[in-house]
Amino acid sequence: MTAAKKYRRWCVCACCGLEGWHSSNGWRHACYQRWVYAGRPDSGPPPPRRAGRGAEAASRIEDYVELRSWQVPREEAAERLGVSIRTLFRYDRRLKAGAS
Repeated sequence: MTAAKKYRRWCVCACCGLEGWHSSNGWRHACYQRWVYAGRPDSGPPPPRRAGRGAEAASRIEDYVELRSWQVPREEAAERLGVSIRTLFRYDRRLKAGAS
């Protein structure tokens, strides 16, 4: 363990209310990093990017299954859904794992 981590405190974040390692301003490290990446706005850190994306992904997976049932090529399906082909391969793995 590094000396810096040895003295870090565990805290409840003033930004999001989650627990994590204290970084600065009463925020956990993840919130502090979002704040720095956003250019240190006076309003504080922006909300996490992944908030609420589960429902969007589930909807896109359903759309992808329907497109594939119509024999639409992956390249065209990716373009229609606004995702990369690599993401479609991830959807395939998720669907295969769910079917087992």
